[in-house]
Amino acid sequence: MNLLAGATRLELATSGVTGYSSGNRINFRNFERINKIELILALKDSNHLSKLEAETVINLFFDKMADALAKGDRVEIRGLCSIFVKKYGGYTGRNPKTGEKVRISSGKLPFFKVGKELKDRVDG
Repeated sequence: MNLLAGATRLELATSGVTGYSSGNRINFRNFERINKIELILALKDSNHLSKLEAETVINLFFDKMADALAKGDRVEIRGLCSIFVKKYGGYTGRNPKTGEKVRISSGKLPFFKVGKELKDRVDG
């Protein structure tokens, strides 16, 4: 897996979440939630990396995804999800406190689309 090559389209094998280099399975079952630090610690422990090395890998992964989305590219992680940017036009909204009409300018938002393998895994 080379995150630097073809950074506009990230693809990972989805035979489960595996370690970065050794192929050891990362165990997330000890976590009630997964956030960035839990990912770093799981990667560190499953691959005998230093915390700094694991943090570098995770930061590279997220930075490349954010860079691709900022350019309007699609990020695809096979079996898990795809993330893409949608443009929306301006519209008139309402201030929830006052009910006053407010003009909302056009913009872009990232959208997350779940992959079939993740959907099937969650649905169980």
